[in-house]
Amino acid sequence: MKIDCIIGQKVSTPVVSCRVNCGENLSSNNKLQVGTFEKQSPKNKRQISFGNRPWELKPQNFGVSRTGNITGSEAIRLYTQLKSGNYLDIGDDSFDFYNCNRIREENLSFLDRLNYSSDKREFVRFYEDFTGFPNLKVVSRNIRNTFLGAVEQAQRDLYFDRYNVVLAGYDGLCSVGRGKAFPGSDLDKAYVILQGTGYPQGDIEAVDKFKGKLWEYTDQRLLSYNHDEAAFPQVYTKEQIETLVKAVDEKDIPNRKLQADYQFVSDVDFSQQKILRDELGRDAAKYMDDYVAANPFWVEYCQKFPKAGNDIVRVTNPSRENIKNVGFVLEAIREGSVLKGFNSLVLPARPYESVNLSQLAALKTHTDKKPKRVVRDALAYEFPRWDVDKQLRFIKALIKSACANNREFTTEFSQYFSKPGQDMFAPLIRALMR
Repeated sequence: MKIDCIIGQKVSTPVVSCRVNCGENLSSNNKLQVGTFEKQSPKNKRQISFGNRPWELKPQNFGVSRTGNITGSEAIRLYTQLKSGNYLDIGDDSFDFYNCNRIREENLSFLDRLNYSSDKREFVRFYEDFTGFPNLKVVSRNIRNTFLGAVEQAQRDLYFDRYNVVLAGYDGLCSVGRGKAFPGSDLDKAYVILQGTGYPQGDIEAVDKFKGKLWEYTDQRLLSYNHDEAAFPQVYTKEQIETLVKAVDEKDIPNRKLQADYQFVSDVDFSQQKILRDELGRDAAKYMDDYVAANPFWVEYCQKFPKAGNDIVRVTNPSRENIKNVGFVLEAIREGSVLKGFNSLVLPARPYESVNLSQLAALKTHTDKKPKRVVRDALAYEFPRWDVDKQLRFIKALIKSACANNREFTTEFSQYFSKPGQDMFAPLIRALMR
């Protein structure tokens, strides 16, 4: 007997029910091609080259002098241009970090040209009004709304049924989900599932176009995709994600202990499904500091697929990268928060129930003890009491934290941020990809 899971999600609470699989239908100025999708500006769609070095923010193009002091309104004018993520783009960093970093620093240098208290105060007040800071619950809500708005605008702009959004969400337990995010944060494990075309090449093209529109319509002053490569949402069609998960389910796991510990399909009574999920969550909680130990099933699954050296989705012959990425999305669908969509994905129970890459089930039952989020609780009280110079310095750190230019993290305000290069998932990613 084979059990499939129907994942019906509405608003923000995932509901999982199981059925026997017997076939019934239950209820600036450039365009830059990056990887498998295009980043573009609505002003000029001239394609120039493969790559995505940051655009140069030239103050004179916006009526601001290139040197000397600037007013608060002039700083606001330049800051408004950062709505486009192209000015802080990190996509070419692996090829030419020095020059990309230099361009980003120059693009942000206008923040150092506010030298009069009245101008500093004008910019600080604008930033507060626009982002909701220092009320981090408002900031977090604005980030969610920014993502949802970009998703819906992309769907409207592309129009055809293939671009209809079946499901969109994120992990629900990151800083945004906990109401403690800073402006310019990313949205952890964000994903979008499209209706698609029903055939592989058409799905690839639909996903590529949707990604380009998602980049274009996201205000990256609020929600930044320039933290790292994983910050951009995962986008699949319904058929792509179902096919990839089925490919996982078809792989045998020879490790008998794993089969005994994570048995979800053979002779399991439907009433036992929740018990098994709860047991998995308790087991996972033992490994909160060791993501590799918490994921024996998915690590072994990944070893069954070939490395491709890129993240291009291949549904007929999936790569190890494909399986790694779809695992994070699968877990976010099961445990995370849904922002849009009400539909059903038919997914095999074993991979669906066993994926635990982000330990979301365990995190739900644990108090948030991340140091950066604990100290953020006091900001709503502390920030208004700082002098305007300190307020502006902190806002500079926030704006620069939306990309790789984050030197402030290690200085005055380091306690509010993750340390540069600190990645708790790095050992897990190495284990998945080795």
